[in-house]
Amino acid sequence: MQLVRLPNLFTAPADVLAGFWLIGGGADISDLAIINIASVCFYAGGVVLNDVFDAARDAANRSERPIPSGWIGRGQAAMVGAALLGSAVVLCSVVSDRALYVGLALAACILLYDGPLKRSVFAPPLMGACRALNLLLGACLAGQTFERVSVFAACVLGIYVTSLTLFARAEAGRSEARDLRMAAGGVCVAVFSLIGIQAFLPQANSWYLLMVGALLGKLIVPMRRAIESRQPGDVQTAVVTLVLGVVVVDASIAFAAHGPLAACSIIVLLLPSVALSRAFRVT
Repeated sequence: MQLVRLPNLFTAPADVLAGFWLIGGGADISDLAIINIASVCFYAGGVVLNDVFDAARDAANRSERPIPSGWIGRGQAAMVGAALLGSAVVLCSVVSDRALYVGLALAACILLYDGPLKRSVFAPPLMGACRALNLLLGACLAGQTFERVSVFAACVLGIYVTSLTLFARAEAGRSEARDLRMAAGGVCVAVFSLIGIQAFLPQANSWYLLMVGALLGKLIVPMRRAIESRQPGDVQTAVVTLVLGVVVVDASIAFAAHGPLAACSIIVLLLPSVALSRAFRVT
């Protein structure tokens, strides 16, 4: 459960549900369930393989992690991660060819991020692409082409997660103030961009603006504290808030597209995430 970051797994279906509500919520429930399971497998496989590739680094800096602590062997973890990614792709193929293509692209981004490009400048955008593709998995449940609103929402989510990843890059050590400021700016741009989703919809909802404002206010406080101190504890606290904030970003997208009940179907995923984050590390 620690290896797969159990609290974070509930944020994966949030992306899918956001894409699902963007297409109007009209889809076969069994297909929606399969895509949600696939999404969880993609996320779990990605974080397991992340630990596999980072085993030597974690042994020096985070010896309590499952692999360096000896809870599970590196080879065993690699098999688990590969099985999860493979299962996710197979599940996507059951739904549709388009879901399969998106799933293959997502698996490729995960492997590139975890492996050869992890320490490069491409890593944060790759992680953002993973989340954007995850949202598009939900949008695969209707039609043969992606609507403009789905692509726009995926880009907004991608910017948010790219910024989150940049914020978290040095969370175990001393973060650079410049990187933290740049990442915080990206988060703010992404949250403000949520307002633009209403431009693609028949009518705007003023309550939606309140939700977006509340989200921004919730994120700014821990980010500011982390930027001022640059201490690992403060940075990691901000990262946890930003990771859980992914669910609220997805809920905001659903709110804009289909109203408060759609948003509630995603926000409820915060409950197990927050509860489990007290027992299992999120970062």
